[in-house]
Amino acid sequence: MNVHRFEDIQDLIQSNITFGTELLDAMVANNVYNFVNVGTFAQHFDDADYSPVNLYAATKECFEGIIKYYAEVRNLKCIALHLFDTYGSDEKRQKFLDLLKKISETGETLKMSPGGQLIDIVYIDDVIEAFVLAGKLLAACKYDYCGTYGVSSTKPIPLREVVKIFESVAGKKLSIEWGGRPYRAREIMVQWSSYKLLPGWTPKVPLAEGIKKFLGA
Repeated sequence: MNVHRFEDIQDLIQSNITFGTELLDAMVANNVYNFVNVGTFAQHFDDADYSPVNLYAATKECFEGIIKYYAEVRNLKCIALHLFDTYGSDEKRQKFLDLLKKISETGETLKMSPGGQLIDIVYIDDVIEAFVLAGKLLAACKYDYCGTYGVSSTKPIPLREVVKIFESVAGKKLSIEWGGRPYRAREIMVQWSSYKLLPGWTPKVPLAEGIKKFLGA
């Protein structure tokens, strides 16, 4: 969701800024200096170096400013992974593919935007591999790899195409009302593309294969 509610503010600040700062402070106080941070592609609206899509993304960027302080003053070493959309089984949040799975089972109609926005979606196994590699690089003191990297499928596709692939894998035609709702404010139509991939990491799971795993097929 791009628009936060007033009651979301305290939780966003607590989880994305306060908690992380307390963690960093405890780390350096105990001589622990390697840190893998999680950011989001939503920090890069219109492929900007920094332009937050929403308050969530803004708090992520705020924390990265705090990381910079600990890196410059307290010798912290950090690799930051900015995630694109992710998916996999056992997802606790109701995300787009979960909605598609639901209507494939119930036959309900889902109202969607016109569907022209590009989606960059990465299977959870690939995401985990990126984190493991980042941790190994830091553990090996390869600090020249410290920096920010995108965890991307490298193949963003229109939302409508994602649905076509889902239908092909599921073997079902979904009831979707394209244009049934407008695009959101600050809808990301074109994905962040000026990222770098973490050296040694590439996504391995194609979308069709990932959807098959997601559906347990």
